[in-house]
Amino acid sequence: APSSTFMDTFLAASRSLLAVGSFSAHALALLMGGLAQLRVQPGEAWMQLYYTQLLDCLGECRGVHLARTLSSLASLDCSPPTPLLHACLAAAALRMRHQDLDPGAAAELAWAAQRLHARSRSHAPGGVEAEQAWLQRLAQAAPQQGR
Repeated sequence: APSSTFMDTFLAASRSLLAVGSFSAHALALLMGGLAQLRVQPGEAWMQLYYTQLLDCLGECRGVHLARTLSSLASLDCSPPTPLLHACLAAAALRMRHQDLDPGAAAELAWAAQRLHARSRSHAPGGVEAEQAWLQRLAQAAPQQGR
């Protein structure tokens, strides 16, 4: 694992880049994926910048980017703001309609949605019912991806 000095320098540099919106959706997915693999918790201020950049990039996010990003957030036990989580899930639903979410990414996304919603359930509009309805739509759409 990288030294704490390296990670502090890396997080400071990436924070500066997040602040000016320098990352693409793909780069954001890779960034969070790397932090998840290293089990690095960047801190609240860094995460807020990340969430802002992610929201700004949702229009360019492919299904695989959303799956990687959300599963990385879930594996780090992050709690993204509920509106951001709902926006990501809406973007994922759109990606499914455009057949831009393969079955593996759909499974990863379903796992992440369950983990992230479990943390924000009490604050989410629609609560458990909204989560169950979304997961049912995901399950119905997934078999169509191979057709």
